[in-house]
Amino acid sequence: MLPALRGAPAPDATLFWEHLGNAAVRRGRWKLVREHRGPWELYDMDGDRSEVDDLAHRHPDPVTELAAEYQHWARRVGVIPRA
Repeated sequence: MLPALRGAPAPDATLFWEHLGNAAVRRGRWKLVREHRGPWELYDMDGDRSEVDDLAHRHPDPVTELAAEYQHWARRVGVIPRA
């Protein structure tokens, strides 16, 4: 992260997070988010930084791919599912 703070281009990376059962994964332009027990929502961060237009139904392939990556990450780091 230090090179990016110094003005160098930030490397492309997939980011994952979970908090209180809510989940998200960000890769490139796509951000996949889910509130606890809710459906996945997909946003194009290049054109919709405020996350207003859920594109999950129009772009099911990134939803499937990113959701699978999230599940793999969650198992790898030991995310405990919230009841």
